[in-house]
Amino acid sequence: MDQLITHFTLCKRRLPYLMVGEMMLCGLAVVSLLASEILWVMARHQIHAVEIKALAGSVIMIVMIIALLGNSISTLKKSLQIFKPADSVLRGENISEQQAPAFWQWIRQIAHNAQLTVPDNIVVGLCDSFFVIANTVQLKGGERLTGNTLHFPLTYASLMSKAEIAAIIGHELGHFTGEDTQYSLRFVPIYDSMQRSLAALADNSMAGSFLDNLVLNPALDMGRWFLECFHESVNYWNRLRELAADRAGANSASAQDFSSALLRIIALTEPVNEHLDALVNRRVLAENWVASLHDFIAPTGSLDVRSAIDREIAHPMDSHPITRERIAALGVAFDESLIARASRPVSEEDYGAVAQLFDASEPALYRTLSGAIVESQRQALQTDAGRGLERLDLWMIQKSSPILYWGGWLLIAMSLLLWVPAVVLRLWSWLPYGLAMLFLGVVFIWQAKRQKRRVRQPIFSLTAESIESTYLPQPLMLRDITAFDLQADSSSMTLVLYVREGYHPDISLTKKQSMPAIRFNDAIRAMQIYDVGDLWLKSGRESVKVTPEKLTEWVGQYLTSDRARQHLQDYS
Repeated sequence: MDQLITHFTLCKRRLPYLMVGEMMLCGLAVVSLLASEILWVMARHQIHAVEIKALAGSVIMIVMIIALLGNSISTLKKSLQIFKPADSVLRGENISEQQAPAFWQWIRQIAHNAQLTVPDNIVVGLCDSFFVIANTVQLKGGERLTGNTLHFPLTYASLMSKAEIAAIIGHELGHFTGEDTQYSLRFVPIYDSMQRSLAALADNSMAGSFLDNLVLNPALDMGRWFLECFHESVNYWNRLRELAADRAGANSASAQDFSSALLRIIALTEPVNEHLDALVNRRVLAENWVASLHDFIAPTGSLDVRSAIDREIAHPMDSHPITRERIAALGVAFDESLIARASRPVSEEDYGAVAQLFDASEPALYRTLSGAIVESQRQALQTDAGRGLERLDLWMIQKSSPILYWGGWLLIAMSLLLWVPAVVLRLWSWLPYGLAMLFLGVVFIWQAKRQKRRVRQPIFSLTAESIESTYLPQPLMLRDITAFDLQADSSSMTLVLYVREGYHPDISLTKKQSMPAIRFNDAIRAMQIYDVGDLWLKSGRESVKVTPEKLTEWVGQYLTSDRARQHLQDYS
């Protein structure tokens, strides 16, 4: 463990310098290559026009690469700081020993019995499971905590026995003991931050130019290689530390209690998340979310723990071995006795035992936690609802319209040129060719005028509540759209808007048109807007080309904003 941390810390300090150095060397290599070609051309006595253009292009590339290198040097300080660990953000309430003395005394007793480290902070929450954090924690809308922090979920705790909770807490506190503390404090935060930073750099490089990628990609490859070198060691130590923490959990109660707790938490995850989602989104109203959860799960009876044996407990910042391996490592048999113990129905006894730990503060604590979550959700909805209010008129630019128009007149002129010698010289076999050219010319001109009329008005408009278009007999309300997709082929792009079941638009107007821009596909229950690859947004006198990414972003934002405004009515 000490060697892992020592070598990783050393590499972490040197990696930013090596990455920036590789960026500079790659850039200088390209500059040297171009410079050698320029010198070779200039050494010739005669320089042709093509070579002059190549020289000019090479000089421009050299200037651009040198500018990129200068930018790399200017960002050296930022590069040295990209691996700085960020604060972990939690949603919950920091419970002091003065607020809940019985609860803290119980935690201290668990730590004392198994000779474990007592946490510096305990954050009580509702949404996540049990876990510990060794780096700095920022509570949403609250204080910043330093030291070892234990997250205690009232939801899961109220559905388990005190012995099972003690075993899980012992497991979590086991991460604060011995070498695991150094691993958690010195290694995991920096390793995770490096992964996030390199992922962010990779995302930024995807939007960069060719020259940007030319000097950046080799440095990113070095960073990825660095992480891959430590990946096997990280997985090895993760497994060892989890199994060691499992033994600490078993010592805090018993191996059977810990095994039962593992199975029970996994079996409870789906119903807990389902009911919490209903509470957060106001489909279910309750002041005491823990009691509401208990009432929701109690009628289901025994829990399905057999399917949990080959799954792992979800963790916001870590991974675990599968439950079968963890139980086997403790020497516990996965038999009917363990299954009966873990799958028992939730009971009032378990709920009451946890409530007693918080004395008289329990009702107020539940209201505070649930109220903070609801308020956070309401603010997020208000933010989304405030977007997507402006009307966006999207126009289609038909680049082929002039070509069709003048091409049509050219075909008509050519048909007349064929008719003159055909009539004068009586070459009647030429007449069908002239008629064909005349027909095609008329069709081309008709199609050009049709396209010209088509671009005199927006193909469709995004509004706060609907999608409007002259090709639709009535606006397509955003609330009727369930999903959307942007489909592309080699020549065109189509925006597909899937509508709810039972929605039947009046498409009589679109049927009257030849090849309308917007059509309803009853087979897939979707409104399809064709040829959206050449869309322009007109704002005043300016026109901006709409990229596929921007169109996807706008449609998604308007749908999200409409749903947020509807959903806000549940929070009034």
